[in-house]
Amino acid sequence: MTDGRAPARGKVITTGRPPAAGISTVLERLEAPQDNRSATQRRLASYLLAEYKAAAFATAAEIARQVHVSEASVVRFATSLGYRGFPQLQQALRERVLQELTTLERLRDYHLKVNGRRADVLATVVRHEQESISRLLQANRSRAVRDWGRALRSARRVAVCGALATAPLAQFLAFHLSKGRTGVHCFGTADLVAYHALAAMSQRDVACVIGFPRYPRALVDLARFAHERGVRVVVLTDSEVSPLATFGRPSLVAPTTPLTFVDGYAAAICMMTAALTQFASVAMGAVRRSLAEYDAAARRTGVFLRT
Repeated sequence: MTDGRAPARGKVITTGRPPAAGISTVLERLEAPQDNRSATQRRLASYLLAEYKAAAFATAAEIARQVHVSEASVVRFATSLGYRGFPQLQQALRERVLQELTTLERLRDYHLKVNGRRADVLATVVRHEQESISRLLQANRSRAVRDWGRALRSARRVAVCGALATAPLAQFLAFHLSKGRTGVHCFGTADLVAYHALAAMSQRDVACVIGFPRYPRALVDLARFAHERGVRVVVLTDSEVSPLATFGRPSLVAPTTPLTFVDGYAAAICMMTAALTQFASVAMGAVRRSLAEYDAAARRTGVFLRT
């Protein structure tokens, strides 16, 4: 399991069949011996190794045009590498790019261009976010969402933890969860206050940890601390091989969209909404009472404008 740093490229897979997902990096798979590959597959491997930063944000059809092969050949090549299809290969390429590039480099390598021309920014951003959302059903099992909902219901206390870019995501989850139950605490930094709160928790409590590439080391350490203390950890991250997934079961997977120096978290919002909806469905009576109290307090304080 990685600590979030980019893996080394020196190792080469020598087995004849593609390795299982998560065993090797995407570049190691592409660098594997070429003997059993067709001429088309060798051309695709060479192109993806040389242009993986661009390929990470291209469609299968766009890659096919660059290599002068069919779109079906691109899809079959992804399967031959051990991926379930092209979207999973593309996600692996995107994760590699995220691990390598600093935010400044990502701005410099701004990818919103098509055939050398500037693309429509809004259309491109929406398309990439739609692709991330479309992969949610492939990356997750309904059981994981149900388990999240039950964990949020049964826990005595819930600590929602994020850091850096995921601090607002943690606040989103904690805010909506606190409308439906008590005992919810939000931590946007992995500081002494968060450690002190987790140290007072037990197996009757739950820590929800939200983290994506580039994984903040402090957040990974905080998840490890909670796990070692016996606190139940549930994780929202970008893949099952995320360094956070080691400490959390179940893990909800939400692909992120790296948009220059800004990451797109539309899929993450969808997963949190699903988990909150599942929580409400298994704790309907308590949630209704809590929401009634919330609305009454809102009316007393006049917090919302009337339209």
